Amino acid sequence: MSLRTSADSVRPGAFRLHAFHEGWILPIEAQLGYSARDWHSSAAGRLSATLVEEGYEWIRIGQEVGYFDVVDVERAHPHLGAEPRNRVAADSSGIDGPEQFAWLLSEAQDDLSRPRRDFLESMVFADERTFRERLAPAETLARQLSDDPQLRFSDEVVDQIQWLLDGSESDLDDQPSTPASWRGANLVRRPAVDEDYATRWSDVTRVREAILEALIRPEVQPVDVS
Repeated sequence: MSLRTSADSVRPGAFRLHAFHEGWILPIEAQLGYSARDWHSSAAGRLSATLVEEGYEWIRIGQEVGYFDVVDVERAHPHLGAEPRNRVAADSSGIDGPEQFAWLLSEAQDDLSRPRRDFLESMVFADERTFRERLAPAETLARQLSDDPQLRFSDEVVDQIQWLLDGSESDLDDQPSTPASWRGANLVRRPAVDEDYATRWSDVTRVREAILEALIRPEVQPVDVS
């Protein structure tokens, strides 16, 4: 991929493309193996494969709207992609030029906080046993807080439930449709069409609300009866 048009100039679109490819896609690919089995044998691998596929879709649409230069980008794993139910048929028709594209791309990148990634991994890609194991510490904490709202718990417990408390919310806009819609608007609507996800979402919502209710419950003050 050539970035320069002369000895003294750099094409902005090519530079942005290079920076995005180096900053989003290559780090994910570097964490994983080189076969389909490596990518799809774990929840983390399946999430990563989906995020890589999403990244190449951002490149395609960015090239269509003029944000990225139209340059071929070699794919390290051309035959690995998102699972069918997590693919989004996004296009550039609803994006009003490079400036809006840049804002949407930045929003999509900001959405991928560590708790959000852990939430997506647990809710969308983990098998049932793994999901239940990850939910168990939060369920235990919810019961303990119900019995004792003043309970003090360790940083380790906070780390175990961060995905549930902070990862379940997303600021991604519903419109226009983008490659990130699978983890935004489409995920919000998913309980209506995916019974397994609906069950997980119901359990996560119940436990999350119980914990938050206990944490914000006002302390009972002693009554002066004199």
